[in-house]
Amino acid sequence: MTVIQLYFMRHGQTLMNQKGLVQGVGEGWLNNIGVQQAQSAAWNLRQQQLHFDLAFSSPRQRARQTAQIVLAATQPDLKLQTLPSLGEVNFGHYEGQRERQMFAEVIQHRHLNAQTLTQYIQKVGTAAFLQELVDAIWQLDLQTAENYQQVVRRMQAALKKIINQAQEQAGTKVLVVSHGLSLMILLATLTPHIQLPITGLDNVSCSQVNFVDGIWQIETINQQLGEEKQV
Repeated sequence: MTVIQLYFMRHGQTLMNQKGLVQGVGEGWLNNIGVQQAQSAAWNLRQQQLHFDLAFSSPRQRARQTAQIVLAATQPDLKLQTLPSLGEVNFGHYEGQRERQMFAEVIQHRHLNAQTLTQYIQKVGTAAFLQELVDAIWQLDLQTAENYQQVVRRMQAALKKIINQAQEQAGTKVLVVSHGLSLMILLATLTPHIQLPITGLDNVSCSQVNFVDGIWQIETINQQLGEEKQV
């Protein structure tokens, strides 16, 4: 029985993250905090003595930079492969706008109550709410924004390619650096009733998922790797 361990990491913080701006297909480097987060993540991975056989990232600058910092400090000889299908959700005309404004319009569009939104998400589940969220953004945009099924299809296509390559090369540990919402959606499709954080995945958090004989097993979700080193 071969177990393929996938470590899904969200990129480090960017200036747009820090300012609360919507960042999907838009580019942007890590800010100083994001660089420090990636360096701390690399240190924590070394402490765990993790040795990756393959490494993939989204082509977006913030994801590539995070992966490059991690690999430079842990496995500088390991080639980083970029997959366009690992990119973040396309938010259409909301790109670069205030996240707060986008969510306010989504809440109004879905006839939800902002004061009881947390309770609503707890009732329907984070995975179900993700679909409502992405499809509402798509309906409000109707130009370039992606809908939920489009994101699911491309993320699953990326995952299939990663698994196939791991099987061909007998790789058992794979690093995948991507984005918060895309990773949440991917994780939600792997196993029913998955418990995802309501506030989303933290920067440079790591979610470990094992692929065992065609079955997905969730090991950790949103594990903190970017915290300050303890010496």
